[in-house]
Amino acid sequence: MVGTDPSTTANVGAMLPRLAPYTDERQRRAQNAIEAFREDLDHALAPG
Repeated sequence: MVGTDPSTTANVGAMLPRLAPYTDERQRRAQNAIEAFREDLDHALAPG
C-alpha cells in the first residue's frame, strides 16, 4: 500500500516543523484575502 513505508512517514514527520511557518503564513494570507473579498462584496452590494 502507498504511504505505509515507515521511513517515508518519518521523513514527512521530520519536515512538518520546518513547514509550519510557511503554512501559517499561507493561512494568514488566505484569511486576509477572504476578509478583503467580503469587504469588497459588502461594498458592491450596499444600496446606493
